[in-house]
Amino acid sequence: MKKASSLFLVSSVVLGLAGCATNSDSSKSKQEDVAATATQKETSKAPAANSESSQTSQTDSTKSASDKETKANPVMFEKKEVKQIEITPAKTKITKTFTKEDDMMTFVSSIEHSTKKTLLFDKKASDNVDCKMRIKYQDGSSRTYFIWLESQGKPVTIAYQKTPNETHIEDYLLTKDDEKQIIALLKNQDSSKVQNDKSGSTKAQTQDNELDIREAVWNQLPQKSKDEVIGTWKEATIKKITVNKDMGRLNDVKYDGKEVYLIAFKSNKNATLGPLSIYADMQTEKIVGFGNRN
Repeated sequence: MKKASSLFLVSSVVLGLAGCATNSDSSKSKQEDVAATATQKETSKAPAANSESSQTSQTDSTKSASDKETKANPVMFEKKEVKQIEITPAKTKITKTFTKEDDMMTFVSSIEHSTKKTLLFDKKASDNVDCKMRIKYQDGSSRTYFIWLESQGKPVTIAYQKTPNETHIEDYLLTKDDEKQIIALLKNQDSSKVQNDKSGSTKAQTQDNELDIREAVWNQLPQKSKDEVIGTWKEATIKKITVNKDMGRLNDVKYDGKEVYLIAFKSNKNATLGPLSIYADMQTEKIVGFGNRN
């Protein structure tokens, strides 16, 4: 009886140990399944992350390439990168600044294509300068040129004076095509349109030029006159007329019987005196007189 009980006890222990082993194996299997599932999830996320990283890298690479391309074609002159070009008419003193690459390249290439000579820069030449051109470089330096516009059959000329006392200076005679481009830019027109339409100015170009003239005249007005103007200079009217001394006050009698621009600004004194009428030279855009008022 004791022997049978002992056998039963041993069998129970063996079966118990076997059950524990089975449960342990089952638990271990479940843990392995959970770990495998987690690994699969991490693996599935990896391509998306890699894809996003790839897209970001590609975008950065494209942007970098674009930036390099933008900086790969700077306007160069005298082995320096040009930042901007300023043009100041000798008479109106109203500076126009050009920063567009095409515009700056027009000025630079006109000098590069020109015929180089020597000019006697005496008082007469100095008095007849139409504009000053200042080329500013990215390194902070600059160079100033003188411009004489086409007159009496003479081509547009650009000259450079190295020192203030230099009398024989570098003179650049422009080609006919470059002349047209320069004149177009100085009149605030689109040089590419002038090149494509050599028959004359388009309607849009004329409107741009008229806007420029009104602004030039506005900038010359004394503050007292500006204070009575209603609105802005863009609302002024402009037309060409033949003026005479009886039509107002002329600053110079040589304009009597000459064609000039008439720019009329609406005034807060319209009811009593009428509009503020200004006469301007058609070449220099300088104020040459004022119209009569009631």
